[in-house]
Amino acid sequence: MDTDLKGSYFLGQAAARYMVTNKVKGKIVFISSAAHLGEGPKGIGMNSYYAAAKAGVVAMTKTVSGELRQYGINVNCVAPGGMLSAGVFTEGTEAFALYGPEYKAVRDAHGAGAPDATPLAMNPDEVALVVFAMCTPMADFMQGETVDVNGGTLMITQERPFSFTVEGCVPGPQKE
Repeated sequence: MDTDLKGSYFLGQAAARYMVTNKVKGKIVFISSAAHLGEGPKGIGMNSYYAAAKAGVVAMTKTVSGELRQYGINVNCVAPGGMLSAGVFTEGTEAFALYGPEYKAVRDAHGAGAPDATPLAMNPDEVALVVFAMCTPMADFMQGETVDVNGGTLMITQERPFSFTVEGCVPGPQKE
């Protein structure tokens, strides 16, 4: 909570104070997480505090946006899904040691490489490009919005389009 919610609040507050005092019109982009939707690694609990903090960032984005709009300050949020970062590589080892073999078995069954694994952005720059776009005139008419950048994590996926039997529609997978 201190880092994920309060940290975002205090950084946003400092930026807003400077911008209002100096009559700077511009953008503030908060960073949340796909966890704000209550999503997380399948079969693994213990993320309630993280999901709550990230949902708080989304709610804060909406309210702060309403407060700062009058000063020409545009406030939005980006909510990344999983990505390959230093935390991804160290969290598993530390968590295995802390939570034991049962946790490791669940992570092995549902983690990276598993059929139902969360898609991971190969590089945090993929998310940074969206943050950059939110700082350009492209986002001038957006206020208090959250853009989910999660590689389709929350999409319902199926093997073939539902219309695969309809003439002229997208065909299903071709058998070789």
